[in-house]
Amino acid sequence: IKDLFMKKCPGVNSFFIDGSFQLLYFIYSVLVIVTAGLYLGGVEAYLAVMVFALVLGWMNALYFTRGLKLTGTYSIMIQKILFKDLFRFLLVYLLFMIGYASALVSLLNPCPSSESCSEEQSNCTVPTYPSCRDSQTFSTFLLDLFKLTIGMGDLEMLESAKYPGVFIILLVTYIILTFVLLLNMLIALMGETVGQVSKESKHIWKLQ
Repeated sequence: IKDLFMKKCPGVNSFFIDGSFQLLYFIYSVLVIVTAGLYLGGVEAYLAVMVFALVLGWMNALYFTRGLKLTGTYSIMIQKILFKDLFRFLLVYLLFMIGYASALVSLLNPCPSSESCSEEQSNCTVPTYPSCRDSQTFSTFLLDLFKLTIGMGDLEMLESAKYPGVFIILLVTYIILTFVLLLNMLIALMGETVGQVSKESKHIWKLQ
C-alpha cells in the first residue's frame, strides 16, 4: 500500500499515450456504472450510454493482443496513431471547421419568421436550411462541411448565399486546407509512426 501511494504520478503525455488502455478501461467502467444506474432508474436513455460502453469494451480487447507476436505491433501502432497523430489532427481540424462554418453561415440569408405566413394562406411553408439560415443551421452546416471534406457533400446552400463568389472562395480554401493539407499531413504522420514502430517491432513485442 505504501508503494502504491509513493508511486510517481505519470505526466499528461505519458498518460494519454502509454496509459491509453488504462484510460479506456476507466471510461468503460464509468459508462457501465452509469448504464446500470439509468437502467435501474427506468430511464430509457441508458441505451445511448450502453452502446458507447459496448464499443469501448470491444476496443479494450486489443489490449490482450499485445502479447501475441502476430498482432502485438499492430496493437501498438493503432494505439499510437489514435492517441498521438489522430488526436492532434482532430484538434486542428475542429478549429478549421468551426471557423469556416461561422464565416459561411454568416453569408446565408436569414429565414423569414413563421409569422410571415398569414392564416389565410393554408399552404404557406416557411423555408429552412439550405434555402436560408435559422437557429439550427450552424450544427447542420458543420456536418455538411465534414461531408465536403470526405467528398460526400453538395453545394445546395450556395443559392441562398448573399455573395456567392465569396462563398465559393471560402469553400475552396477550406477544402484545400483540410482535404489537401491536413489529411495528407495526417497520412504522413501515420506513415512515420508505422515506420518507427516497425523498426522496433521485435523490441516492442518482447517488452509487452
